[in-house]
Amino acid sequence: MAEPERSTAGGEAAPRAWAADTVGLAEEFLDRAGYCPVPTQLLDVVSGQELDEVTEQLVTIEGLLPENDPAREEVVPVLGVLLGLRYGILSGSPGQTYRAFHPSPGRRDARPHDRAAALRHLRWVDRYGPIDDPLAISARFSLVRLLAPKWLVRSQSSGLAHIVREAARQHTLDRDVVEAARVQGRLVPTDLPPSTQLRLDFTWRVLSLATTLAAQHDSLAETGL
Repeated sequence: MAEPERSTAGGEAAPRAWAADTVGLAEEFLDRAGYCPVPTQLLDVVSGQELDEVTEQLVTIEGLLPENDPAREEVVPVLGVLLGLRYGILSGSPGQTYRAFHPSPGRRDARPHDRAAALRHLRWVDRYGPIDDPLAISARFSLVRLLAPKWLVRSQSSGLAHIVREAARQHTLDRDVVEAARVQGRLVPTDLPPSTQLRLDFTWRVLSLATTLAAQHDSLAETGL
């Protein structure tokens, strides 16, 4: 995927036009992968190289746009989602990572940066994005997945009994999980595909159960039982 030529003529218009084209391509990827995709769903429709190229183009575009440029409102949500998905792929199984990216020295070093950058972008969307905007909903779902520890994220395949065991071992929840539960509470019901709605409902049940178990443990600890 060739990077478009950017002319300095027209000042801010050039990066805005590039932003519109690249955001549109990124949204096409997300639409093809399904609403609120998880990493494995994205890999069904997009190669690791395509994900890398579009993500890095958006990073460059964001750096070119003035701080208060309205185009940032389009760039930040989709960039946050893509960074979160790339982090999820690189943090997944070796087979999943190999499927997306050819192994190369230092390739996994992008993981800490991707997570930190994704959290920064997605938290901005959670704070300022409309409640019922499709891209904002996708961003909030991505934020929940990044904040939740792996034993919570993987619970959909392992079942609620696994959550009970893990929550009992954790005893208390860190602030990331507490934040994830709050973000999940802002994912309002809307016209979602049934499979996506089921995933969101299950995530809500998992977070609710985990926070309830932690609260019960704290209460027992305070009473000395």
